[in-house]
Amino acid sequence: MNTSAELKTRATIIKLPDTTPGVLSVNGEQIPFRIEQMWKSATAPAINMVVEIEFDPSRSITAIRAVDAQQLAQEKFEHLSGVAQARGKDAAGLASRGAGALAAGMGKSTLIAAVALWIAWFWLPALSFDTQMFQKSLTFWQLLGIDIQDLLLQSHGLFSLIGLAAIMAPFAAPFVRHSRARTLYAAPLVYLILALLEIRSKISGIVGDLKEVQAEHLLSVGFGAYVLLLASLLLAAKAVLPSNAKTIALAATSFLALISLAACSGRPADSLIGTYAGKHLRNDPYIRVERSGSDYFLRYVRNGLAGERVPAHPVDQDQLQKSLHPQPETPVVGLEASGVALLKVPVGWRAGNFKSSTGYVLFEGGYRSEVVKAQE
Repeated sequence: MNTSAELKTRATIIKLPDTTPGVLSVNGEQIPFRIEQMWKSATAPAINMVVEIEFDPSRSITAIRAVDAQQLAQEKFEHLSGVAQARGKDAAGLASRGAGALAAGMGKSTLIAAVALWIAWFWLPALSFDTQMFQKSLTFWQLLGIDIQDLLLQSHGLFSLIGLAAIMAPFAAPFVRHSRARTLYAAPLVYLILALLEIRSKISGIVGDLKEVQAEHLLSVGFGAYVLLLASLLLAAKAVLPSNAKTIALAATSFLALISLAACSGRPADSLIGTYAGKHLRNDPYIRVERSGSDYFLRYVRNGLAGERVPAHPVDQDQLQKSLHPQPETPVVGLEASGVALLKVPVGWRAGNFKSSTGYVLFEGGYRSEVVKAQE
């Protein structure tokens, strides 16, 4: 049984009526039409105009109406949206199946390690340079292309491209039909060892001329390097350890990761890092606290020029209890270097006629003065 909706369809005008009937194209079929008694729109017909035609039960045209251009645009947009949505679902399904295949072939923990390796390779800081004139953190990828003559320049050659192949190898291992395909999981670790030798040579060229400062004070290892090492170890375990030892390897590397993260986390004395000026000379920096790796340094600033760094160490809490009277109610953080000590005390702490309004006190040559930490 036909309904009114089934007696309507869309068509395109391909010929206007003149002395002969016009022609409509309906699903590849050409149907003649006339204006008289059929055309029901106020708009005159035109070539390529989309129209809606109505039929009677005998399939004779009873009405022809022009379709509004906005309605056509809306229908086209909805059609394209539907197509894009369907293709997006197909792409998401394909990606999900691909990830599932990788997880099934590699194992979830190995896949996570491989992804972490990529993230650390390109985006996490692996090494930081900290000199009086230059401070910069570099990712492992940047270190591979570092220019000894200019740290701001990057030049990646064949060795860097080999590295890309090495970190792609674990993803290919499940699909390689060879008895030794599992050795591909060890490729990142092997390359990492070779790259460290190459990077060490480059760094020696960079810091070789700086005789007055020890290299370990110039460089600090970033947490990206720890992630690289741990991820590479876990992947290598997949290549060399039997199946029943992989759980042990995962637990061991996870434990090492927790230790590394704990080692990289902030320490109380980190809150002192910054530049300080006298309370009434806020625009005239006086002393600066720096950290390089696990070491702290004090550096005097005179007329805008920074002097040499002096190694500093956290003040012993027992010593603080003996030297501070009265004792603050909350813990005090301090750094000491060659007879100079910088303490962070509660705001309002009093000692005789001295009262701290900034929370930072500098002890120098038997005198104490209040300093202000600059906003950085």
